[in-house]
Amino acid sequence: RAGVMRSTDNGETWHNGGDTDATYEKVSGGAVHDTDEPSIVELDDGSVLMLMRTGSTHLYGARSTDEGRTWTVICPSPLRGTNAPCALCNFEVGDRRGILCVWDNAISRYPLCAAASFDGGRTWTWPKDIAGPTGGKQASYPGCEQAPDGTLVAVWQQDVEGGRDLCCARFSLAWLLEDPTKELKAKLEGVELPTQLGEETRFTAAEIARSPVWQIHR
Repeated sequence: RAGVMRSTDNGETWHNGGDTDATYEKVSGGAVHDTDEPSIVELDDGSVLMLMRTGSTHLYGARSTDEGRTWTVICPSPLRGTNAPCALCNFEVGDRRGILCVWDNAISRYPLCAAASFDGGRTWTWPKDIAGPTGGKQASYPGCEQAPDGTLVAVWQQDVEGGRDLCCARFSLAWLLEDPTKELKAKLEGVELPTQLGEETRFTAAEIARSPVWQIHR
């Protein structure tokens, strides 16, 4: 179970906070059970968001409104990911405040992606690959933070021939929010899609035999 410990005296003493629990169908036999390796971030309203590694198809999320004493709404988050942890941090760029998440957006430990949320983790921007091609090798166990100059920074372990490297990426919020489909949308701007069909039309076997299906259904 993923959970927290709490300190109210600057780390001199620690006390057990709340744990999380979840039941799901595992993607593979080697994946973890339940919830594991959490990452937490405090939201603007004082609540705490936790995202956890699971053996399911998604990171699981939980929320606390009592500083980690208890956790509620333990369920799949919008972020796809299996058997690998994520990293969370707050950021502020201009008048925009949000959360950065770095995680493996797949059932494997690549690609390593980043996304932002501006509504407390309920929705996320399109994931952007920050590790680049890895040749099928894992890029995992990230950390992230905002630098004093506003740059978003991520670090992670990268499998390479003979061992592992520690890698780092620096990127701007503008790059993270850039629409990857912008060019395609421009190309499709003048395209007219077919009109909606009216009431459903049924065809007899004889009619279908006389005309290809694609002609009948446009």
